[in-house]
Amino acid sequence: MTKQDKRCKYPLDLKLKIIAYYSKGKVGYIKTARAFNVPRDTAREWILNQDIIKEEAMSNQNKNSNDKKKDKRRNQL
Repeated sequence: MTKQDKRCKYPLDLKLKIIAYYSKGKVGYIKTARAFNVPRDTAREWILNQDIIKEEAMSNQNKNSNDKKKDKRRNQL
């Protein structure tokens, strides 16, 4: 088993909620991590890399939108 296998995977929406919570400016990494029950270093990493996470969210949103358009076209045929 590799180290990668032991890592937890967190949903993208949780990452976005943590970034938004921290961005309010009233709390630090530790309180943010405690509020969402995630390790401090994990929350800190997401906050520091929030541009990448937000880009990932936008990419997923665009992908879902394109999939819905394809489904509509299939249903019309």
